[in-house]
Amino acid sequence: MVPIHPDDIPPQDVLDKAKQPLSRSLTASTDPPEIPVGGVFEKLKREAKAHNERIKSEGQPYNALIQTLEATVAMVHYHTQETSIRSMSEQRMGGSSSTYRGGNIDCCVIELELQENIPVQKLKFSGWPHLEIGDTIRAYIFTGKKEFEKDELTGFSHMRQTRTHPNPPSYLLLRNYKTTERPNTIEKLRDGNVVAIYNNLKVKP
Repeated sequence: MVPIHPDDIPPQDVLDKAKQPLSRSLTASTDPPEIPVGGVFEKLKREAKAHNERIKSEGQPYNALIQTLEATVAMVHYHTQETSIRSMSEQRMGGSSSTYRGGNIDCCVIELELQENIPVQKLKFSGWPHLEIGDTIRAYIFTGKKEFEKDELTGFSHMRQTRTHPNPPSYLLLRNYKTTERPNTIEKLRDGNVVAIYNNLKVKP
């Protein structure tokens, strides 16, 4: 054992201070800050109110959001996909429903690649319209998106139908073109005149 010299022993007042607990002022800095929960909800409510006012002012009817696009067909791809029909009346408890082949007629899809250097590079259309490379077309594209109102009491969005909100308020707003679009209608043009019109199902937002 190494002998301790009397000069190496700290004074008694230093030893007494070391035994004392840390002061409240020193420990206070390590405590987590209090989160104003009420303030967070008030902020969400203000943001919800501003969101609702914005989409109400920017909302437009469906037909007002249909834009026309003229382009030249660069390539045409025809696709078919077999469908299936599932009978719910034959569903068995603990088992699966019977499935029957539905054929290809309902799943004919055409993909049109466009020549122009524009945001829309491809069009998808149900059915097989008679279109070929070099054809000039005019596509009617729905460029809208659906946005739901937010609950101004809670600040949260009505993202889908629920029991308490069976019909959440929503509005259609203008969006940018996508790289691939699904037009409602395609017109085939020749010398600036419409020579054929191909109608599709109404595209849903």
